[in-house]
Amino acid sequence: MNIIKKFGKCYKKNSQLLFANEKGKLKSTSTVSTCFNRLCEVINEIKNKNIKPTNKKYIKVFNKHNFHMIRHTFATRCLEAGMNIKVVSKLLGHSKIQLTLDIYSHVLEQFQDEEISKVTDYFKDKELF
Repeated sequence: MNIIKKFGKCYKKNSQLLFANEKGKLKSTSTVSTCFNRLCEVINEIKNKNIKPTNKKYIKVFNKHNFHMIRHTFATRCLEAGMNIKVVSKLLGHSKIQLTLDIYSHVLEQFQDEEISKVTDYFKDKELF
């Protein structure tokens, strides 16, 4: 199916932005969220082909979410992958690293035991322990 038909107003040809208006500028947050939810619907439709949502075989690949959840997921996965907190903070556009630490401290706490074991292993390797 034609991508312009599927995504409708969410698609702007010849723009470097995913969600651009007719002038090639970034669309509003509410419009981006609407487009994102439409994208979720399209993915569900493609995955389920001609299966109706009421059919037991229908698989909901994506639920509707707000676009901010994608940002949060991205940041969480960056931290889980071991990206430096300062880099993540900069990517998110936080003015201070403390804001990032406050929001994502739960992710960092998960790695506390792993990080401590690195030091323990180092001491054992160097026979300092």
